[in-house]
Amino acid sequence: MAKINHLDMGAEVLALDDVQEKKGFMGLTIKLIYKPTNSAIKIKEKEYSAEDGKKLINILNSTPSEVESSILKSATIIQYTIKGRFMSR
Repeated sequence: MAKINHLDMGAEVLALDDVQEKKGFMGLTIKLIYKPTNSAIKIKEKEYSAEDGKKLINILNSTPSEVESSILKSATIIQYTIKGRFMSR
């Protein structure tokens, strides 16, 4: 599992009022809790091939009205790989 401090938007997530940071023994581990539901927040990093990474970027950069058409244009399932070039966080 990824560490929140290593993410590009980690500081913004920790600044939210609904997110609580609980430090474990001697501050070695950090657990994030979503306060309204008392749910644990899990962070995952996935890597993608260059081709699938470009498809994913096109989908993410599309406007809300164009998302469906962007997904249909990719026409394949976007899968993460062990050794990919693009990383999503």
